[in-house]
Amino acid sequence: MLSDQTIIDAVQAALRQLYDSQTLRSSPLIGALGLTGSPNAASELRQALTKAIQGLRPDASVLPEAGAWRIYEILEYRYLQQVGQAEVARQLGLSVRHLRREEHRAAEVLAQSLRPLLFDRPSEASESRDDVIAADKDLAWISSLAPADQVDLGLVVRDVVALVSPLAKDRQIELEFDAPTISAAVHIQAVALRELILQLLTAAICHAKSAVSVCVRRQAQSVDIQIDANWPALQPDARLECQRALRLAREIAGRCGVTVKADLDVQCYRATISVPVMQGVPVLVIDDNEDTLRLLHRFAIGTPYSILAASTLAQALALAAEACPQVIVLDVLMPHADGWEMLAQLRNHPLTMHAPVLVCSILTQEELALSLGARAYLRKPVTRQAFLQTLLHLLHPAEPAPPTAL
Repeated sequence: MLSDQTIIDAVQAALRQLYDSQTLRSSPLIGALGLTGSPNAASELRQALTKAIQGLRPDASVLPEAGAWRIYEILEYRYLQQVGQAEVARQLGLSVRHLRREEHRAAEVLAQSLRPLLFDRPSEASESRDDVIAADKDLAWISSLAPADQVDLGLVVRDVVALVSPLAKDRQIELEFDAPTISAAVHIQAVALRELILQLLTAAICHAKSAVSVCVRRQAQSVDIQIDANWPALQPDARLECQRALRLAREIAGRCGVTVKADLDVQCYRATISVPVMQGVPVLVIDDNEDTLRLLHRFAIGTPYSILAASTLAQALALAAEACPQVIVLDVLMPHADGWEMLAQLRNHPLTMHAPVLVCSILTQEELALSLGARAYLRKPVTRQAFLQTLLHLLHPAEPAPPTAL
């Protein structure tokens, strides 16, 4: 079978030249879709891509801010309607740079929706098509689910790990779970996400040699769930079983608006689920207190704000390069960093100098913070109302300033 990256590259290339039949005839997707002998191969490939894009259109009940809508809109406007990058970026409220990253994510989702249709050898054609028909029937329930809602991803993964623990114990497999520092809220159908994780995790457990690890990490634009396992050389039947599990997982992922990357190496298994974080006004929080980070994250759920967490200046700048935060929340009292010096660096660094800084600390140093360039100050413990009112005032200075929290 073609590798995941080869398929993604081929899909991206085909999307860029969607209406250039001569270029499409040379696409590796022609052979992978079994269209090599067709006199209208380019037209059939275009139809397959168009149908796949239309199949990613979310149900009307899905909220407009859900990641699935953004993926569909990028594919629809950029490629089917051939709208320019600058105009699509403006419509979606993104920078052109951010849109380019989202285009790659959209191509990954589209590639996953096509993956079950692809095969490299004629002998695989019947089996692949049978799998597609079965998947369409078996996964029809996803479309009937309630609208996507905000989900605590950390809790979902923890519940799935607990569910498969007896299976791991029966097979004498050590199950390692690296819990996320922050429980990240995403916008997705929880039941479908649970089944997706379960599909990939049970495949790993059933063929692992000794241990399976599950790691959840917050990235700038997504939350990644990574499953790793070492295993012996797989017999053909076992490898085929794993490939079928991955095909089904990709089908579920495509219907949920998330991406799955999987590697069935000779000695190892790795599957990564990337769940887009709800796009909102990025607020960068620099604090080494996990309880504070969780609290501020909960404060932001159901608001226009998206919390990005960092505990060091290097982490903060890396996130700022990706997300361009509109507000920075800084704790100046951290054991491994001089918060006052960090405030000065934030005010002068090109990546962060545009963003107003809200100092949030147990210290009574409001005047000092404001004199050093902070735009607002809140004393810990912080209430949700004070936090959200302060963010609103920093982003819209015409709004009345909130009272200082005592």
